[in-house]
Amino acid sequence: MSEEELVFLIAVTVVMPILALFIILNYQKARLKIKREHAGQSLTTSELNTLIEESVEAATVPLNDRVARLEKLLQPHEPAMLDEAERDEVTSEDVRFKALGRTRS
Repeated sequence: MSEEELVFLIAVTVVMPILALFIILNYQKARLKIKREHAGQSLTTSELNTLIEESVEAATVPLNDRVARLEKLLQPHEPAMLDEAERDEVTSEDVRFKALGRTRS
């Protein structure tokens, strides 16, 4: 066996496994460091759900207010849309369906 073959054999059997082990340990060390740094900054599922619900409620408040104002505008005109006999039979919900172009099934 020549000297070059011996160096190559030592490199393959000793240096490569040590290098692989060193890389794996450095990766695990870095991962553990990141995990420790960010441990207190994560949200639980329930906290995230609560944040989403609050955001959706806050975003829909103006829309709900607008719908309420439009419904108020619709109600004073409700009696004018119907004859005297029909007023007793039709509820305000039916009028809203008709105003929106819907029919009850």
